Amino acid sequence: MIATLLVSCAVAMASDGYVGINPLAPLSAIPSKPAKIAVPIFSDMEFGLAFSGGVILADRHGLEGRVSVGSPHSLSFSILPQATLGYSWFVRAPREDRSRGPYVGANMRTWDLVYWTSDWDYWSWMPAAHAGWWFDVEPVYVNLRLTQILGACSWSSQPSTTRACAFGLSPAEGMVPVLPLLGVDVGFRR
Repeated sequence: MIATLLVSCAVAMASDGYVGINPLAPLSAIPSKPAKIAVPIFSDMEFGLAFSGGVILADRHGLEGRVSVGSPHSLSFSILPQATLGYSWFVRAPREDRSRGPYVGANMRTWDLVYWTSDWDYWSWMPAAHAGWWFDVEPVYVNLRLTQILGACSWSSQPSTTRACAFGLSPAEGMVPVLPLLGVDVGFRR
């Protein structure tokens, strides 16, 4: 995952690229039940330190890598490193000030939820669709997006578990059948 971030940053700085952070992801450390419910929805299910980097190609195409590491629980008995690779298509050509505006795309996220107390890992691969709006205020950018998970393939090192893949629109389907995730990035653009 660190290699993904470093490659993303190198590519981003070599061309029309960007690097940024998710400023809401660190709020996952707040030890309150309302924060544990709301923060994942508003931080695009990124926890702790969350970095992004990408490159914009041929004016309307974007490639992005994202890495985050943090704990989704108020107690520090687990950690959730994750990486996401995505593609975005900008609906309109950039304006003279290089502002991008609306975009749509797809991404693939992988994570490894590690429980230290049991030495069990839970891995998932999740395809998703996203849409958003890119604001430029040179050299800073703000990226607001809505992500919809489309399914998951998951497996675990816990004994007596099996690998499973399923279509699903929510990480908590028993409570909410469709749960789009909101996200924001702030960073610098070259």
